[in-house]
Amino acid sequence: MSRRHGILVAVLLMGSVLIAAVGGWPAPAGAEGRTPEPAAPETPSAPVADGGSKTAEQVLQQAEQWVILGQDARAGALLEAWIAEGGDDSRVVWRLARLYRDMGRFEELDALITRQLQNASGSDTVALRRLLAEARFERGRRDEAMAQLQAIVDSHPDEESYARMVASILRRHDENAAAIEVLLQARSRSGDPGVFAQQLGVLYAEEGRVVEAAGEFTRVIVDHPMNLALMRSRILDLLADRPEQAEAVVKVVEEAAAGHPDVPQLRLLLAELDQMEGNEEEARASIDRLMADASMSSDLLQTARSCVAESRLPDLSAEMTRRKLYLSQTILTGLLRNGRLGRSLQAKAYETLVQSWLALLESEGFDALPRSEKEEALNGFRRTILDMARRFPHDQGVTASLLRLSGAYIDELHRPDDAIALLRRIQVDPNASKVQLHAARMELGRAWMAAGDTTRARSLFEKMGQDMDFVEGQGRAHYHLGQLDLMGGHFQRAKERLSAVAFESPSADYTNDALQLALVLAEELMGKNDQEGLRHFGRALYFRITAADDSLRAELEAMSRSESTVLRSRALLELARDDLGKGNEKAAIASIDRLLSEDPESRQVPIALELKGDLLLRTGRPGQARRIWEGLLEDHEDYVFAERVRDKIRALTSSAKASGKKKEDELP
Repeated sequence: MSRRHGILVAVLLMGSVLIAAVGGWPAPAGAEGRTPEPAAPETPSAPVADGGSKTAEQVLQQAEQWVILGQDARAGALLEAWIAEGGDDSRVVWRLARLYRDMGRFEELDALITRQLQNASGSDTVALRRLLAEARFERGRRDEAMAQLQAIVDSHPDEESYARMVASILRRHDENAAAIEVLLQARSRSGDPGVFAQQLGVLYAEEGRVVEAAGEFTRVIVDHPMNLALMRSRILDLLADRPEQAEAVVKVVEEAAAGHPDVPQLRLLLAELDQMEGNEEEARASIDRLMADASMSSDLLQTARSCVAESRLPDLSAEMTRRKLYLSQTILTGLLRNGRLGRSLQAKAYETLVQSWLALLESEGFDALPRSEKEEALNGFRRTILDMARRFPHDQGVTASLLRLSGAYIDELHRPDDAIALLRRIQVDPNASKVQLHAARMELGRAWMAAGDTTRARSLFEKMGQDMDFVEGQGRAHYHLGQLDLMGGHFQRAKERLSAVAFESPSADYTNDALQLALVLAEELMGKNDQEGLRHFGRALYFRITAADDSLRAELEAMSRSESTVLRSRALLELARDDLGKGNEKAAIASIDRLLSEDPESRQVPIALELKGDLLLRTGRPGQARRIWEGLLEDHEDYVFAERVRDKIRALTSSAKASGKKKEDELP
């Protein structure tokens, strides 16, 4: 072995001796939320009583080596033998106690600590009583364990760190009520109403005492306003678990804010709670007042960022998602308007605001919003992006956001002119990447289609379909060309083009739509070849893309009278969806029933059955909805959305269990 290697081994061995020598419970600490622990007893090293050669350091070193090798039992036997031979060193005893604990040998641990306590004094006693209490809890001797912890508190009544430690041990052993009592008594002795607040809040929350927990968490904010973000999360978690307690929790925060007007963080928390409860005007007024306080900029920004992050939680309802995002947008818009943020924080605020708008567009509930709210959201998004572009012209996120917004103007509001203006801006942006420029051209073609300018759209898509610099866009361009062929009455060419697109781009997001159109065309062209029905089909597609709803409805009704099963069933399904969107569930069910009756072999049947179940559930008939869905899974086991239907059935089952209701067809 080289000299350097030998030195390294020696250093490691010395380190293990030091670890063994000082190993034990850390000294009490006063920081809120930490569990202080008394230091292990320490005495000078003593040689073996019988004159043996092994000192305490040597036996500890050897034991530590066995532990490192995973030989805990062998290490314990070594320490036991050394003590049995007359060795007297509390470090060895303490290391053996820790080994007993780690190996789950609580009976031996109990006996060892009990013997050691007979001659212990001072802080040594606290450390030993703590370990003895742990052992007795594990052995099921609860009262004896509690007595040891009470002895620690009684012997040090004014030591807050010991009260925290005892409460932590009690909590670990599901003795929350006792832990709360220990802390309340220690608080009373201290005269400080805020001491132990965070620890008590956690204990109250675990006991389901939501109001008391909220009261303790607000005390933390009063004493330590920098802890707003953590306490905010704790209070929101309380409300998520117990929403029926929202009014009482809001009252607690209101009282705290009124009693501590010098702590604006409480007013910010109250504004957020108002927003979550639907009191949006009150929340907005509170936020406006907080904007005047320069010291609150950081807390406001942090709250807005947290709201955006939380809006993406999978279990959050659509309404709560909207409320969180609206609050973030109110805060961020105000911060950017008042000009108090430095440039680096401005960039972060703009980035967060863009993320908030995007999260709203992508949220589950956005489609269900009234058109006026959609317009307000998209216009707000546009103002944000254009402001950001002026202040941070080189930010790559601006172009990506403009692309997303232009698509929303086309698909959500059917305002192609607004989309075209945004896309023109990208085309002259020197900071736009090549990929972004290609994407903007593709969206421009879609915008022209939505505006009814099929000639210009076709010209652009034909160029993109042959553009070797943008190979990944060729399939999408041909998909749109296939749509244009169908709308223009070129049915054979449309079928061939759409079939090729579906074959060559099997994983693209437009493939399923292309395949559906190709199948309809293939079936019609191979069958009776209902040219008039296909013309209605093509015109219906045109009116859907151009958002001419009345004309679309007329074409669908004409298709529904076609002799073609394929066209008729598709039209009936689309009419049902249109009626559903208008809130006319009765007419929607009638169209579906007609489809099921007239075209029972249609490929649209499983889709229609799923939709009928949705309609029955929506009209308060969950039992019938379940039967429809169960029949769908039985008769159409290869339905591509079968798992989605199973999820709906599972949700019905969970809902029925939660409410304790019987099924509709179950006799009392």
